Amino acid sequence: RSTQSRSSAASDVYKRQVRIVTSQKWWYAASVSEEQARSIREGSTVTIRFPNLENTVQAVVQELRREEETGNFLVILQGDTILPYLLESRVQASEILVQTYTGLKVPKEAIRFNEEGQMGVYAVLMGKMYFRAVGQIYESDSFIISSTSYESADGSPTLKLYDTIILGGVGLYDQKPVS
Repeated sequence: RSTQSRSSAASDVYKRQVRIVTSQKWWYAASVSEEQARSIREGSTVTIRFPNLENTVQAVVQELRREEETGNFLVILQGDTILPYLLESRVQASEILVQTYTGLKVPKEAIRFNEEGQMGVYAVLMGKMYFRAVGQIYESDSFIISSTSYESADGSPTLKLYDTIILGGVGLYDQKPVS
């Protein structure tokens, strides 16, 4: 009877998941849309952000191939930074960052052009609206990102962090009173 109990305990130990790490290298596969795949190149380095991890992880794109059944693309990444979080499970949610931009996010509906054709927004300051130039460094369907260090060619004021911008309206002009 004691032999049977030992053998049962031993088989319970073997049922647990065990991982043996023999290298710093690891691979991560993800399915991405065709649109997302256009910005990914084999051999390029991308950043992976895992939702439960503070730090990001760098990886190299090893392969990018079309999945015939879905029309999506399979991207295979290789990294060499081992973090305990990455070893905890076989399936991890993530964001693959191909490029990052730092600046001021401006909704497209706020974008205006002044008489000189310069792109900018109207910002409210002390009860009046003022044109503030923006230096676009990225554009999406719904917003642009403006550089925080942009200086307009003519020296006119530029958009700054915490400026209150006007999203819509007609008949907007510099120094128009705002109620």
